[in-house]
Amino acid sequence: MTRKLPASYFRVPTSIDPGLIVAALLALFAVVPLLSHPGLPNTADGAAHLMRQAELNQAWRDGVFYPRWAPDLAYGYGIPLFHYAPPLLYQVTQLFSLSGLSLDVAMKATIILMIFLYSVGMYLFARDLYGPRAGLLAAAVYLYAPYRLREAYIQGNYGQFFGLAFYPLILWSFHGLVTTDRRRYIPLAALSLAGLLLSHNISAMIFAPLLGAYLVFLLALRGLETGRLEGWKAGRLDHASSHHSMHQSPSHPVVKLIAAIALGLGLSAFFWLPAFVERGLVRLSGITTGFFDFRYNFISLAELLALPRPLDLSAVNPYFPLSLGTAQMVFAALALLGIALSYAVRSTQYAIRSAQHALYHTLFFAMALLVTTFLTLPYSQPIWEVVPLLELAEFPWRWLGPAVLCAAVLAGAVLYMFERLVAQRSALDARRWSVVALGVGLVFAVAVSLFYLFPSQFIPWGTPAPADAVAYEVESRAIGSTSAGEFLPRWADRFPSPETLGPDYVAGRVPAKIDPASLPDGATATTLIHTARETRVAVNSPTPFAATFRTLYWPGWRVLVPQGVEDSEYQDTGVEITRPDGLIRAQLPAGEYLVRLRLLPTPVRRTATIISALALVGFLALSVVGLIGWRTRRREGWKAERLEDQKTGLPNFDAIVIGLALFIGLLVTR
Repeated sequence: MTRKLPASYFRVPTSIDPGLIVAALLALFAVVPLLSHPGLPNTADGAAHLMRQAELNQAWRDGVFYPRWAPDLAYGYGIPLFHYAPPLLYQVTQLFSLSGLSLDVAMKATIILMIFLYSVGMYLFARDLYGPRAGLLAAAVYLYAPYRLREAYIQGNYGQFFGLAFYPLILWSFHGLVTTDRRRYIPLAALSLAGLLLSHNISAMIFAPLLGAYLVFLLALRGLETGRLEGWKAGRLDHASSHHSMHQSPSHPVVKLIAAIALGLGLSAFFWLPAFVERGLVRLSGITTGFFDFRYNFISLAELLALPRPLDLSAVNPYFPLSLGTAQMVFAALALLGIALSYAVRSTQYAIRSAQHALYHTLFFAMALLVTTFLTLPYSQPIWEVVPLLELAEFPWRWLGPAVLCAAVLAGAVLYMFERLVAQRSALDARRWSVVALGVGLVFAVAVSLFYLFPSQFIPWGTPAPADAVAYEVESRAIGSTSAGEFLPRWADRFPSPETLGPDYVAGRVPAKIDPASLPDGATATTLIHTARETRVAVNSPTPFAATFRTLYWPGWRVLVPQGVEDSEYQDTGVEITRPDGLIRAQLPAGEYLVRLRLLPTPVRRTATIISALALVGFLALSVVGLIGWRTRRREGWKAERLEDQKTGLPNFDAIVIGLALFIGLLVTR
């Protein structure tokens, strides 16, 4: 008998997991400094990211919403910055700026958004593994790691900071895809994977082997648990194990995994595919030599295990140890102890080992923690020297990103094991003791990071203009807002001079893009428009001449001159490359006309854009199908499904108690 649709069928569901709200509240401690100080933290790399924002902001004003070229960087000679630098951080900031916020406040809003995403993402993943309380503890341990706070307030590599926020979301969505066989996880997995690929190249490269190993692990675990379901009687599985058991389905999860990965790669192909294929067009070798050689950037075992210490707030660049973190180390050790007890002590075997899904995950992330932390130490140098592309990571301590992820998962495992041990002995007090243990764990995770939650050095920037970006390059010598000029086209055998176009930017003029020294006697050239895709110059010359454009050559540039009297059709003059400067030179005719220097897409850029457009259509189609399926399930058994979904959420009483404790703690820290 078909059930009549309830009146609330078309109403947005209100049964939101209270744990998500508490996870968001957990992030308040980390954003207090950002909310209580004007401007941005005085970080090592933050200013460079803000100057990139200034370039993108101008591009948006010019109607170019996804530029590949930054026309004002490299001292006004231009650089393909946005072709190689992942765009998500910058594009999200521009969206915030549309509300009228200054660029520094818009960028601060992006950082705050990521901080909340750290907590919520880890909560979702650990909740599905170990339950809602364990999810909250894991969220706190993931967010309040020294490495995380160092990035936000000292280092300022916000692209990397952005990327690491997607780690737990990716694991959560792929875990849900394999364990539930629900198609709705395909677009979620694809979107989170695309988010990482569009945030930070190196973070995606580092995460790839961990994700690959995890997917293999999930498939193996699915096969193991499915076999047990077929061979065991239903009564031999406890509630926790049956909750995580695989839903039997005629479709194989590998197909869904491939679809999700392909869709994620497709959504982000417009960026990563041209950047990878055309990586030889820029001077990337600079990021693997000198200061950036990985051999000089390992951390010692003592620093990895360092305890928190007060920051010297009077220093411009205060020392901040690259440690795993006290809370992270303690919970990881407790998780390993719990695993050992599950095999060594008979009285704990049923309490822990019977929940095989959770136990195997704990074992996996314990092994992953050992591997990732080992790769930060000098003992791993032989591995760095033989594994292809690993040297591009530059700094071995980047592996602290996945290491903290593993430690956070293990923190959730600790609370999960504690709950099961207490429940085995006293069912009446299990929930009470679990809430107490969670409270202690949260206080501990945040308290050991209090030293790092009070940065005092902030700089109000407002909304910088391209001229400010050029001035920043001159002052910092970070040409192109990069550390080693790694995005300069490879034809530039020497860096451009800031003295050539610098005076134009200081005076507020449009830079003169044709070198006056290349003009014949009596000729003039006036730059009218200078954007990320096109430069227009009004030329009046009595004779033909070879014009040198003050723009670095990069494949895609075309010099176009009018063909015919109407000036409505243009022809390509062809370009030459000057050496050693790597500038564009073209033969221009005599007469008075408008010459256009245009950046056109290469075949790989055009193909990548088409791939992403098709992937977007597929993503929207799957999302609509998922929404229709969700509504169909509501029609058939909407009450039962809501009750089932709520089982993984945080009980309202716990949420209220923990929320009040968080607010009290927030008032104390302020």
